[in-house]
Amino acid sequence: MKNFSKRRGFTLIELLVVISIIGVLSTTVLATLSSARDRSHHANGLQYEGFVERTQAHATAVHLSFDDTSNLFMDSSGNGLNAVANDGTTPCTASTIKSPNGTTGCEFSGSSQAILVPHNSEKMTITSAGLTFMAWVYPTTQSAATRYIFGKRTNTNNFYRHSVVTSNGSVVGYISNTSGGGASVTSESVLPVDKWSHVALVYDGAMVQLYINGQPDGNSATFSGTPVSPSGYLGIGCNNDGTTGGCSSSYFAGILDEAFFINHGLGIAQIQEHYAQGINSHKN
Repeated sequence: MKNFSKRRGFTLIELLVVISIIGVLSTTVLATLSSARDRSHHANGLQYEGFVERTQAHATAVHLSFDDTSNLFMDSSGNGLNAVANDGTTPCTASTIKSPNGTTGCEFSGSSQAILVPHNSEKMTITSAGLTFMAWVYPTTQSAATRYIFGKRTNTNNFYRHSVVTSNGSVVGYISNTSGGGASVTSESVLPVDKWSHVALVYDGAMVQLYINGQPDGNSATFSGTPVSPSGYLGIGCNNDGTTGGCSSSYFAGILDEAFFINHGLGIAQIQEHYAQGINSHKN
């Protein structure tokens, strides 16, 4: 006959002790998770508040979205700096506006077509706070010719200008100082033909950097001296000498969309925010 020994179970006191330990451990874990979550929310909140404060403190001077077919040259920033057509054939009229891959944009023929934004001393004066040019770019040709996306200067002296151009598919940015010098940067990437690319040139008061599709592209350049603050028209799609009808060469061939002129050097997080906001509507 087999001898079965009795298995001893938990007493009531032991069960209560175990339950108490589980309760203490649960409380500790929950408190730790809650604290971590609160710290994360706080950090995210501070980051978002900082982004909003920087954006409000350095508002966009000009934003041409090209979305309103009844007034394609309307400034969407709220500053009322609406663009005007350069002398010659008006680009992107309601009947010629292009919508590659579902988004609208202003098409430039590469010959005589450009638009000009009048200068505003309050919104467009350049200081050590910096400068940002930014746009979605859709080239329809690639050549050795210099083609202007943005150009801002006062007179025919090309040394006193700020500009973003393309040449052989590369992007070249230039920020001028009051001594006739400046800083030039060139992208390593080549913009593809018949495809969208997001392009930004940033001068932050010390350095000049190009960004292609939200990422730094090419080497940065150190800026020295005082930046020029041109009082002439902002030319979009041409090399403008700063006067009405002052475009005479280097016309852009392709489509531009969401063109920004900001009198402040944006940080990489802000550049990437703009890129992320537009990528879905500018898919290739």
